[in-house]
Amino acid sequence: MKKKLYITIILIAVISLSFYFGLQKVQADELDSFGTLISKQNISAITDNDYVLSKYRRDKETVWVLTKTGLWKNINLELGGFEDLVELCRQNIYQIDDRGALCLKGFVGAHAENAVLIDLAKFQPIPFENEANKSYNIISDVPLFFFADDDAKLFISDMRNYDKNPLVDSIRNYYKWDGNEFIFDKQENITYDGKNIVTEGEL
Repeated sequence: MKKKLYITIILIAVISLSFYFGLQKVQADELDSFGTLISKQNISAITDNDYVLSKYRRDKETVWVLTKTGLWKNINLELGGFEDLVELCRQNIYQIDDRGALCLKGFVGAHAENAVLIDLAKFQPIPFENEANKSYNIISDVPLFFFADDDAKLFISDMRNYDKNPLVDSIRNYYKWDGNEFIFDKQENITYDGKNIVTEGEL
């Protein structure tokens, strides 16, 4: 009886280890497709999961990958629109309806900034839709992004207005949350005269 029990335990262990190492091989092959690993860092966000942010070099392209780590399997998500730096926003997690969204941002170009909101339950970027165009990240060249309300259902981004004075004038874009994504709502011209500068809710 004991011999059968030991054999069963050994078989279960062998199958589990084979499954584990098989997953590790698949995940290693996936990571190799991102290019050469340059750096990686743990993301300190208050969630039930751990996250790792990795930087790769693929040909002449910089590739950023966010990894959700698990006991048996890691899930990798390639982030678009970033260059040499990606970091957590000033507030790491935003609560949008019933979902938590991890906020990441980083500079692109001379003075623009890219931002992405990751739906932590689905582990995918939250879309921004403007008419027929859908993007999984959003750019501001002021740079200035913020939520206009406490429940994070109105997202605002500013772009410099080159038809006026780009140092003090911008075009403000409003995106409303529809339950699944942020939909473009309206646009207005803003002059930074001290009344339209936001710091408290800035990403």
